[in-house]
This record gives sequence, C-alpha cells and structure tokens, in this order.
Amino acid sequence: MNLIKEVDGQSSAVLILSTTLLDESLNKSGIAKKLNVSSGAIGRSLNRLLDDGFIEMENNKYYMPNFVFKACLKNEYRTRGIFI
Repeated sequence: MNLIKEVDGQSSAVLILSTTLLDESLNKSGIAKKLNVSSGAIGRSLNRLLDDGFIEMENNKYYMPNFVFKACLKNEYRTRGIFI
C-alpha cells in the first residue's frame, strides 16, 4: 500500500513526521524507504516541513529538533492510536 498517494499534501507531511522521524534522523532516501515510496514522492512534503520549522536538516539527514513536539506526537499515538 502506498500511503503517500492516499493522502493529501498536508497529511503526507504529518505521515513523514509521525512514522519516520520520531526516533531517528534519516536522509531522504531512508525516509522514502520506510514509507515504501520514491524519494521524489516526498520532496514537497519535506520542503514544507523544513519551511514551517517542524524539521531541520544537518549532514543530509532530516530530524525533528523540537523535543516537546516529538513527545506530544508520541503521546497522541500512545493514547489514541493516531497522529492526526
């Protein structure tokens, strides 16, 4: 199943955050591999997340710098089973 194609642009950005960058920093191809999509399929979402300040990039790896935001996403999943 290709989740990126099933959701709109905003949801795909949340999907990237919630499923790939909560526990580790990854490069673009690593994120794409975890989501089972091509690197090109996530470029727009990654740029949106960078522009909005939700993620940052260092040494070609994307990561979530805001510990509180990460904790909130994890708690939301733990208590409700969903991120969005």
